[in-house]
Amino acid sequence: MSEKHWLSEFENPSALYRGLPFWSWSGRLEESSLRAQVRDFQAMGLGGFFMHARAGLETPYLGKEWFQAIHASIDEAEKQGLQACLYDDDRWPSGPAGGLVTSNPAYRAQVLYVRPWTDFAKFNPNENRLGLWAGRLTNTTITGLREIHDVAERRHGETVFDAIVETLPGEPRYNGYTNIDVLNPEAVQKFLEITYERYWKECGDKFGNTVPSIFTDEPQYTRYCMENYFRVRYPGAHVCAWTGELPRLFHEHAGFDLAPRALELFYNIPGHDCAATRYFYFQTLSERFVASYTIPIASWCGAHGIDFTGHLLWEDTPLLQSRAIGVAMRHYPHMQVPGMDQLGECTKLYDACKQVASVARQFGRKYRISEVYGCTGWDTAFAAYKAMADWQFLLGINRRCLHLSFCTLKGDAKRDYPASFTRHSNFFPIMHSLEDYFARLGCALSQGEELRDILVVHPIESVWVKVDCSLKDAEMVDRRLAALRDCLLAEALDFDYGDEVLMQQVGSVETDSEGRPVLRVGLATYHAVLLPEMETIRSTTLALLEKFRAAGGLLVCMGTAPERVDGVPSDAAKPLFSALPQGIAPLEAVRQVRYCTGEGAFALLHQLRRTKDGLLLAVCNTGFVAPVGDSHNDRVYRRTRRFQALGLDVLCKQPGTWVELVPETGERFLANASQTEQGWHLTADFAPLQTRLFLLVADAAGALPRPAAFHATHEQRLPLPAKISLNMPNTLVLDFARMDMDDLPAGGRRFILDQDDMVRKHINIPGGGAARFQPWAFHSTSTRKTTLAVHYDFRLQEVPSRLQVALEEPLRWQIELNGTPVPQNDDGCWLDEAFRLRTLPSPALRKGLNTITLRGEADVYSASLEAMYLLGDFEVQNETICPRTTTALEAGDWCLQGLPNYAGDVTYRFPFKYNGGRVKLRLDSVKATAVRVLVNGEEQAVLCWPPLEAELSNLRPGENLLELQLIGSRRNALGPFFMANPEMPRYGNAEFRASLHPEYRFLAPYGLFAEPVLLFE
Repeated sequence: MSEKHWLSEFENPSALYRGLPFWSWSGRLEESSLRAQVRDFQAMGLGGFFMHARAGLETPYLGKEWFQAIHASIDEAEKQGLQACLYDDDRWPSGPAGGLVTSNPAYRAQVLYVRPWTDFAKFNPNENRLGLWAGRLTNTTITGLREIHDVAERRHGETVFDAIVETLPGEPRYNGYTNIDVLNPEAVQKFLEITYERYWKECGDKFGNTVPSIFTDEPQYTRYCMENYFRVRYPGAHVCAWTGELPRLFHEHAGFDLAPRALELFYNIPGHDCAATRYFYFQTLSERFVASYTIPIASWCGAHGIDFTGHLLWEDTPLLQSRAIGVAMRHYPHMQVPGMDQLGECTKLYDACKQVASVARQFGRKYRISEVYGCTGWDTAFAAYKAMADWQFLLGINRRCLHLSFCTLKGDAKRDYPASFTRHSNFFPIMHSLEDYFARLGCALSQGEELRDILVVHPIESVWVKVDCSLKDAEMVDRRLAALRDCLLAEALDFDYGDEVLMQQVGSVETDSEGRPVLRVGLATYHAVLLPEMETIRSTTLALLEKFRAAGGLLVCMGTAPERVDGVPSDAAKPLFSALPQGIAPLEAVRQVRYCTGEGAFALLHQLRRTKDGLLLAVCNTGFVAPVGDSHNDRVYRRTRRFQALGLDVLCKQPGTWVELVPETGERFLANASQTEQGWHLTADFAPLQTRLFLLVADAAGALPRPAAFHATHEQRLPLPAKISLNMPNTLVLDFARMDMDDLPAGGRRFILDQDDMVRKHINIPGGGAARFQPWAFHSTSTRKTTLAVHYDFRLQEVPSRLQVALEEPLRWQIELNGTPVPQNDDGCWLDEAFRLRTLPSPALRKGLNTITLRGEADVYSASLEAMYLLGDFEVQNETICPRTTTALEAGDWCLQGLPNYAGDVTYRFPFKYNGGRVKLRLDSVKATAVRVLVNGEEQAVLCWPPLEAELSNLRPGENLLELQLIGSRRNALGPFFMANPEMPRYGNAEFRASLHPEYRFLAPYGLFAEPVLLFE
């Protein structure tokens, strides 16, 4: 692709670079609705979608109707020029195929339980026992360990331990079955047959074109120490993964048997080399997982012309990887589009990005994807969406899988990790602004090749020898690696990670075109290698690095030599490490970029690329005001650091002209750059969260001089209160109710989802939430049912002329208002087809307390209770509906000005006079998803992130009207409301169902919090 071609693509990127949301298929799939949503995806500027079965799916998975929906969606995508991508399971993790695979017990995930016993009266022998031991347990250490044959052999003060192997118990989230045994090749082959082969049969003719890829999501083996996260079958037991072939495979790696050493996987035992046992255990799991799951599926995809993409579970840190997948990087060479995920706004998973990008570069994988935006909530601002993905793109990702686009808001679907990238969200009309930005950024950061001259050997295997059931020693490996990574990035010393197995497979020592020694890993070459602090290193790595050093390569280390080689005690690493320079200072010799700033460099990230005709430098200001850990609480509005006239040195003497590419608009301007003895010096301002692209080209044709700087001579503050208009009816949420059930005593007023749980418990069906049985898979012989009367109370200050209620499945109920039947005349929908409108009969309304009652039955197939919503032209004060008297809003939160549950947008109107010259708008304090700026009825700009400024045009002499449409969200109508922390790090179904603080409803603030400012030149 020539420079001219890709720069044209940059201006108007194709679907290839645009976001691909998880399209959440819930409820009953209907062709007309699916086709309409595909057209919506195109209208929003998205590039396509992944068709993803989610909680609440009624259409039978992989059945006839399912594939009718698949075919219709592919057909409509083809018409709209979009990519219709597949997803390989019903919910996640991938492998069980919604239970269609694991209905066979031979394919179910297995687990090793190590059970400590002190209450011997409860001891229950198990036929699957690997061994029985006794010893004295102190914290994680067992002294005097000995094998016994019966509990009666124990001595005073001893703990008895047994180790047993079982399949995991069935769970509703797997439709009554379990996760798949990913370590069993036969189980994975059955998964391929049931899922992949079926898709090939149904739509294989579209593979590689309209259907370019298939997503695998969070495959995993049974997590080590899973008991720290979830309840396990045997309280107090420690758990880890098992498979039938494990004893044989382990012996091949270790040279000794695993069963007699099972306790060493979790405990430290004096006189035993427990670290070696753990090392070979995780080595065996890692190798087997890649061989049994990833390679067969990726090979199948390669043979059938479709890209295998997705991500593994817990790629984040060395310890998390070890516990769930062994090691992430060894999977990526086999994936045509390797990926990762990043959940929530407050996570800094730099290592996850670095791992994917490093292997992708080494193995020639041009595209890398991130599943992003999950768990962020309905009220996420565009600035946060930008910030969450910007740093990933700078670290090597170039495609986004947006989490999530709802097919319906029915039932639990509305709580399934919103927001929704569909019409369900307020930002639907302006979504193209976000997508155009990232499509341009992805286009630029897919050209040519990345330039990273430093290789850091990844210390994943050091976790294996340090881990025990406390996890604390292993966490030190995570912290050391994160500190080193952050130091390198803050010093603008960009790097790749090197996995020791991949280095063994495709590593070599060569010379570059200038005769300098390089370490080659696959397609990537490095002039410097950094060895971090390590507990163990592979002998193959030592041999390769000795050869690199002997050739004159730059090799440096941190700390002392590891005391183990290949997992066992050895002094073999000491000669090399003792001869190496310490620290990162020697890496100055291979520096490519320098930040010329006195402080705040920790907030900067960069990526340097070589394109066909020049260099591309991307620089991101993450906005952090202080260094933060990988998990932090610095939400986007706290990330306010800016850089004035930041200097950037590029240490390359290549001639040419620097041009700035603007990803927000596609424009090209001449950059502020000058040549130096070492190369180039660029200068640019960086607003908080801003990413800028600079391109060095031989021919700058098409680039314009940057517009003259705006120099304000005076300013005008536009006064608040301002007249406003709403684009939706106001809302009052009714999510507390009283309930009568069968002949049971009437209950008090409770949160509606708590009432829902009571109904489910009463008729003995699984609870609500994302982990319940799928409707398509739930079958019961029970005829148990209950009669319900659910009473929702609300108050009126005055009787309005018209009041509507939105509720789900109204035809299930007899609806009454203060004892008067409510006609079942359907008046359309609100927010989604699932929310049906009924008009309340005005004569039945009264001042003061009113009650809407739902009467009907609940059985094992229809038990859900949901909130309802009153809609109309009113305001709300102290949870009472009052006549609307407010036509203007003061500065501050509109929730406190009569709109606490409002789910729409608010437009503020400001008349002003224009007497000539340039005029700029500046917003100093605003809470909104984004802001549309209109002048005299014409849109001027959409302000999505800092700086919230826009130069106004099409002004006319005299009176003008400025309109600021603040894009809101569904958050204050749909929740969640009652968490212990109003700023939860992640939002999912559990947070929506929580009612920890029903006495106070947490609301997201919206509105203009300061007067808008007009600057006049």
